[in-house]
Amino acid sequence: GRTYDMNLMGASGFNTVHTWEGQPLESALAAATASGLQLVYHNPKDDEVLRWRDDPGLLAWYLDEDPSIRDWDPEWERRFEIFQSRKAALHAMDPGRSVLALDGPFIAAGDISAHWNYPIRHSGPSALTGRRGIPESVVTAVRLNNAKKPLWLVVQAFGSDHLGWRMPKPEELRAMVYAGIVHGATGIFYFSLDSFATRDGQVVGVAPWTEETYGPSPDYDGDGRYPLVVSPETVTQSRALWQAIAGLNREIA
Repeated sequence: GRTYDMNLMGASGFNTVHTWEGQPLESALAAATASGLQLVYHNPKDDEVLRWRDDPGLLAWYLDEDPSIRDWDPEWERRFEIFQSRKAALHAMDPGRSVLALDGPFIAAGDISAHWNYPIRHSGPSALTGRRGIPESVVTAVRLNNAKKPLWLVVQAFGSDHLGWRMPKPEELRAMVYAGIVHGATGIFYFSLDSFATRDGQVVGVAPWTEETYGPSPDYDGDGRYPLVVSPETVTQSRALWQAIAGLNREIA
């Protein structure tokens, strides 16, 4: 029941958008292109690939999230094989387009190496470095692919009391972004835009329109929980972090 305008993204210094899965490719691509953005699209169908493969507005095909993490999925080997097979099929149909999965820094099977690292938690060390810190994960990924692939770091622009993460301060987000760039990241993605979709996962993202609640919404993850409701203080933090990201985007550009 809400309309989201991608012109906001272009005006805030973004150059690429990854839409929530399930959005039609045709409409998502048209909206992104009209706003001066390129699109990373999730799980395209064959007919979509063949129809839109020559469109310069498409940056990459995104296939899977964490297909190799053993702890989350005992069938990780099968999932990883499915990713590799689908990647080969997409290359056959669209040889000029990159295909990726968002995975750990130790996986370089995609044309783009992409991983997330979310260090700002309610407990634990208040540093971005450490055994699994951003400098370490980015350097690991760069070395693994011999600096021959683009490397996209997904940084933390969200909070979730339920999952143990807190909303970063603008200074902390700035530190994450520059730590990634200094150690070899060639692209930065921010997770995530606040919406009913993130709230279903008990996550509050960033946006200029963040509200305390968006009301009932589809239960995408099937956990039976009511979508996350946040405090007025969290709303203020979310909106402020969006503005900080917009400034950081322009600074990097």
